[in-house]
Amino acid sequence: GQALGQMIRANASLRTLNLTHCGIFVEGSKAIMAAVARNATLQKLHYANNSTWIDGADVCAQMLAVNTSLLYLDVSSNFLYADGTKLIAKGLEVNQALEDLLISSNELDDDGAKYLAHALKTNRTLKTLVLHDNLMSGKAAKALASALSKNDTLQCLHLCENQIGASGVEALAKVLKKNFGLKKLHLADNDLVASSIKSLTRVLQKGGSVTELNLSHNRLEDEGAKL
Repeated sequence: GQALGQMIRANASLRTLNLTHCGIFVEGSKAIMAAVARNATLQKLHYANNSTWIDGADVCAQMLAVNTSLLYLDVSSNFLYADGTKLIAKGLEVNQALEDLLISSNELDDDGAKYLAHALKTNRTLKTLVLHDNLMSGKAAKALASALSKNDTLQCLHLCENQIGASGVEALAKVLKKNFGLKKLHLADNDLVASSIKSLTRVLQKGGSVTELNLSHNRLEDEGAKL
């Protein structure tokens, strides 16, 4: 991580850096994120499947607070949990560049989602937020829906492999009546049944801005197809 950090600080030509599944732990993560903070040309950082933990998340948050070039960040599967996500959300509140944040498989739970939702209320650059497999319930979806009532910049929201339930779908459906920025909504593998999506189908029957809807791997059956 130290050697990579030195390279990142000095390099002015790299636009994309892929460090997915590189066995980098906390100290290496801190060195890399600190280096990215000083780099004005890197646009995409693939950093999934490493071990950032909360200390690395703190440096990542500091990086987001000052970096003006990074457009894409994938920190999925990095042992962030809710506490690490809280730090990253703080950086996201003031960041004015990042467009795509992938933070799946980090066991954020509902608290982590609430921290990100709070950041979305002020952030005006993020266009894609991917939150697959994060132990989130309807409470998380409600918090994100509340944020979307104040944010029309986010275009893609991915909540696959969670458990948002009918209450979470209903909250998202309600906000779609007045949010016209969201274009893609992914709710695959949320253990939804036909009754869970009634509120959403009613809203979408009337039109709206959503152009891509993913409901795959849910138990909708024939009843859901008839809605």
